[in-house]
Amino acid sequence: MTLTVRKANFKVVKDKPIATQEVLQIFGLAPTSDDGKSGEVIMRIKRLLEPREREVTIQNDEKRKGQKVKITDYRVIVEVLDGRLASIKEKEKVKVPGIGIVEVPRTIDSSKVEGEIILDLQRQSNHDFLKDKLEQGVIQLDTPYAFEYNVKLSGSKYNYYMKAIYSVEMDDKR
Repeated sequence: MTLTVRKANFKVVKDKPIATQEVLQIFGLAPTSDDGKSGEVIMRIKRLLEPREREVTIQNDEKRKGQKVKITDYRVIVEVLDGRLASIKEKEKVKVPGIGIVEVPRTIDSSKVEGEIILDLQRQSNHDFLKDKLEQGVIQLDTPYAFEYNVKLSGSKYNYYMKAIYSVEMDDKR
């Protein structure tokens, strides 16, 4: 058996991307209760992403400014059907009775966001909560569920802790 090797010619195309990937917006969850201490969201989990460690430089703390620290991102791709989302980057000033003017994440109604988003789970406990429920078969991907969570304003960021998942029957398919 004779093997002939042919020379291959490759053409470099600089002005066209090899593959395009849709960039998804990243959000957290915002309070939906009147007192601002809890919330509910109805969403479909599309994919639980693996935790990703990265190095960041501290910018907003005068004592530690410029120091590099490692943080872990816990994220999931979801389609939010109903609820309030908190912007990761944009802030707004609001007047809180008894406290004064406070900077908080800008909140967005889920109806203003189309399609899939990346939800910042913020902490390992939220990630493990979803991962365990998926592995146990308690919840399935691409099925709507209502999630209940506690919210705490810390600095200018909403921290949330998932506490319960409920089955949901949707009237209209979205």
